[in-house]
This record gives sequence, C-alpha cells and structure tokens, in this order.
Amino acid sequence: MAKNPAFLFYASDWLGSNRRAMMTLEQQGAYINLLARQWSDETCSLPDDDEALAGLSGMGEGWLKGGCRLVRECFPKHPSLSGRIANPKLLELRAERDEWIRKSSLGGRKSARTRRAKSQASKTYDGTKGGTKGGTKGGATTVGTNGATKGQPKGNTPSPSPSPYRTPISPLKGTDTTTPRTRTGKPKSSVEYSAQFEEFWEVYPPLRKTKKRKAWESWQKAVKRAVPSVILHAAREFAASPKGQGKFCPGPAVWLNGDCWEDALESWQSSGEDDYGPRNPHEDVDEPMKEY
Repeated sequence: MAKNPAFLFYASDWLGSNRRAMMTLEQQGAYINLLARQWSDETCSLPDDDEALAGLSGMGEGWLKGGCRLVRECFPKHPSLSGRIANPKLLELRAERDEWIRKSSLGGRKSARTRRAKSQASKTYDGTKGGTKGGTKGGATTVGTNGATKGQPKGNTPSPSPSPYRTPISPLKGTDTTTPRTRTGKPKSSVEYSAQFEEFWEVYPPLRKTKKRKAWESWQKAVKRAVPSVILHAAREFAASPKGQGKFCPGPAVWLNGDCWEDALESWQSSGEDDYGPRNPHEDVDEPMKEY
C-alpha cells in the first residue's frame, strides 16, 4: 500500500476556478491526470518536459500542438527542485499530510509506552507478581521480612491506582474545550456547537451523520486528548477513504470515542467489516447502513 494513496479534492475550488472553466473537457481530464501523477510521485512533482507531459497527461499530440497552455499554467516551476514543476495547492496538501503522518506516528508510539507502563504498574501492585512481602491471614496482613503493617483489616490495604490508559494532552491556547455560555455565565438551554465541531460535522462521512448532540459531547472530550486540527485533518482523510465511504463506517461519536484519528492509514483502505464493533453490550455503535 502506498504511503500517500489519495489526496483531498476540493470541489468548490475546482468549480470556482476561472482557469479551469476556460479549459475543454480534454484539457480538464489532462489537468486531473497530472494532479494524480504529481501526487503519486515521490517528490510530489512532474518533469518540466513537454514530451513527457504529453504522455503523462493523456493528451498526446494534442498537448504538443498547443493544447497544453492552460494546463501548463497550473503547474509552475517547483520552488526547490530544478527541472521539475508542481501544482502549489497539491504541494501544500502533501506537506499537511506528511505532518499529520508524523504526528500520528508519534502519538502511536506514546500510546504504546503508556500501555507498557500500565501493564508494568499492574504487575507491580498485584500481590501474586512482585507485591509486598508477607501473606494474609484471617483477612489481616501479617508482618513480613520487610516490616509490613501488622493487623490491618481486610479491604483497607492501600493499592495505588495504575497509570491511565492514555495521558490526556494539555489543551493548547485557543483549544476548543469549553461549553458555550450566555453573557450571564449560565449555560444556554439549547445546544450551541463550536465552529471547529461544525467543521468536523461537515467533513464527516454523510451516511453516518446521526446523533449530533452525542457527537458534540464526544468532541468536547476528544479535544482534551488531542489538538483539534489533528482530529479535523484525520476526519477529512477518513471521509475520503474506502472505509469512510463504506456501509460499515462508524458514527461520529464512536469514531471520536475510539481516538480513531490515531488509526493506521492502511486500516481505512478496506470498506469491509471493520473492528468498530461493540466492546460491551452498553457501547453505542451504529448499525451498518442498509443498501438501497
């Protein structure tokens, strides 16, 4: 599986482009072909050579006979690579994706360290695995060789709490973590969603946009564990993936509660039945969408 199998296609930008509107359908097809070729290239660029571009665009002789001018204008010289051209918007999207992949990788390693620490802590405080010396008799702790407390009643033995599964990330300045309030300081009676949550709701797969208030509650908890921009970027990636567009796509609340922005990208490339099934009888997991 390629590291970057897909890029976001902004329909409003495409339809609103005057340059694109002046192109013939053949030129528009060549434009999209070259965008895909640039994204698939390891350097996210194209060769600055008309003969090569004629083949890569699919226009062939039409490119060499003057049909390339409008399309060529969409691919200026690469800012740092000699002899290469690139669409600037696609370069920005690649930089954003690479940064998201980097942060996701760091988050995954941090979660693994936290889980290992929890496992070690559990073993440390388990009486059968390296616990305090000295057994129990009649519900009371007897004195061991290390001088443990004597005669302590059953049930009162102190047991330090293990480390949490995931250490919450401290919210950054401007983080979307507060509940909207009126000028008097009292919560509003009706739900008022934040701008960042509305953006998340807008980009999430449309077939699963149900239980918005529950998703809002999950969002407020999620932004205490991760930066909102990271969640939003992952939601866009997920919405464009086969899993996000499939009938087994999880609801937005389930996606947020599961910290799915940390999922491996490869896990979204299948639209089949996934691992978002209920973990207990009380967990809220949407049923698969029925096909029309």
